[in-house]
Amino acid sequence: MSEIYLQVMTKDLCHQFFKHFENDPAIFADMSRFTPYEYIQGQVDAYFEAQQSPTRIVFMVMKDDLPIGEVKLKSIDHANKECTLSIHMQNDSVKGKGYGTYAETLAMRFAFDVLGMTTINADTLLKNTRSQHILEKLGFRHTHTDTQFKYYRYERHKEIAKKGNIIFLNGVSSSGKTTLAKKLQSLLPTPYFHLSCDTFYNIMPDNKQTMENFVRAMTGMSHTIKAFSDVGISVIVDHILLKLYGTLEECVMLLHDYPVLFVHVDCPIEELRRREKERGDREIGQAEGQLMELNPQDTYDVTVDTYTLSLKECAKIIMDRSDDPQSFNAFKTLYTLMTKDS
Repeated sequence: MSEIYLQVMTKDLCHQFFKHFENDPAIFADMSRFTPYEYIQGQVDAYFEAQQSPTRIVFMVMKDDLPIGEVKLKSIDHANKECTLSIHMQNDSVKGKGYGTYAETLAMRFAFDVLGMTTINADTLLKNTRSQHILEKLGFRHTHTDTQFKYYRYERHKEIAKKGNIIFLNGVSSSGKTTLAKKLQSLLPTPYFHLSCDTFYNIMPDNKQTMENFVRAMTGMSHTIKAFSDVGISVIVDHILLKLYGTLEECVMLLHDYPVLFVHVDCPIEELRRREKERGDREIGQAEGQLMELNPQDTYDVTVDTYTLSLKECAKIIMDRSDDPQSFNAFKTLYTLMTKDS
């Protein structure tokens, strides 16, 4: 929803917002107090001044460069790293379209990533079931209820603790890693993103495909794997780790305490040669030349042979292991071996 963005509220934006604002019955506990909203310049000026506080940030929800809502981070407590989220959309014409939900997501990212909050609180009137549904959809946990309100809480540290799984396929060219990665993507019940060394090689400028830039691209790939997992996104990595480049060491140092299932994708030499000829886009003998350079030669969580087994059978072996991150030991073992003398 790229057309929606947040902008810190200014007095001018505040007036633009309230000129087309309509009161929402869902936010009135006592309907005897409900009256249609009337724009009064002096009252809007007073409202804007009242929002100016070191413990509060008010954003305008912007669409087509016009304010359609306001979302607040209030009661900001830097010592305890928590704040409270609230939102009001301008009128019925901008409700029920996902704009508010997306705006709250952006505000939560700001709270976590910019302000360093670990907890966000929120509350809604008992009758405001739409707001309750949105908070639950965003991952808020209902904590308690009183005579008027339901209270919710979102704790970031619990989210961070759950890193995305990493299925790391390592094997020589033409061993079947890419097709296996795509088969896994189609069969795994949860989304896994595919990160391939070919992709990172191909984004280099055509006239600057030097060895130095290749190594830099692979470093970028290693850090991208980590970044995806850090935000809870599971990935399938399609890589060729060779001794010459030191990429294995870099990956292990970055990811040894991450949930990495390290998979050796194997294939007999004769089949590698046949596949190279059939593909027509690989130098004949490239895969064979990589066999002795593949790093490591052993120390994997699981090995699959894409010649003797079908892709579905290989995927099933990997999937049977992917549900138990506590059993992923290869990267931990490699890390111990790499650091034992340091």
